[in-house]
Amino acid sequence: MFSEQSLEYTDYSANVSLATLNAVPTAEGAISVIIENTKTTVQGMNILITGYGKVAKPLAEKLQLLGASITIVARKNEQISQAISKGYTAVNYHFLPNIRKQFDVIINTPNAPIFSENIVKNIDSETIFIELASLPGGFDFNTKPYKNIIYALGLPGKYAPKSAGEYIGKIIIQQLKELKESSYEA
Repeated sequence: MFSEQSLEYTDYSANVSLATLNAVPTAEGAISVIIENTKTTVQGMNILITGYGKVAKPLAEKLQLLGASITIVARKNEQISQAISKGYTAVNYHFLPNIRKQFDVIINTPNAPIFSENIVKNIDSETIFIELASLPGGFDFNTKPYKNIIYALGLPGKYAPKSAGEYIGKIIIQQLKELKESSYEA
C-alpha cells in the first residue's frame, strides 16, 4: 500500500536486531507450548530442533537445562559443530530421512520446506510438531496431512507482551534516529 502511494517506509519486523531480541521470548514461549500440549515433563523428552540460528540456540539451551535430550538438524557444518560443542546430537539436513530415533517433540525454526512425506513417514504418529517459522514454514502439506502440528507464531507478543513491546519500541526509536541522521547528511 505504501509503495503504491510512493511513500517511504521501514518494516521494523524485518529488523535483524528485533529478531535477535525476540529470540529469548520466542524460546520461552515455545517451552510453554510444549508444556501445554504434552502430558509429561520436559525432563527426559527427546526433542528435535531444525535449524541452529537465533531462535534455536536459546531454545536448545533452555530445553537442555530442563533435562531434555536435544537433537539439532542444521545445514551448515559450522552450526553442527557449534551444536555438538554444546552437548547436543547434531546432523546435517541430508541425514534427516535416516533418523530413526523417536522424538516427543519436533520444532521447526527455519522457513524452508524440510518435512516432506519421505521424512514424516519415519516419525512416530504421537510426535508433536511445533512450527515457529513464518508461513509457509517447514512442512510440505501437499504430501501428507499432519495431525499433531501446532502453529506457534507470534510467541513474544503472546507470552511476553511487555518485553516484546519494549523491544519493538527500542527498534523504532533506533530506526527513527538513523532516519534523522541520514536526513541531516542529505
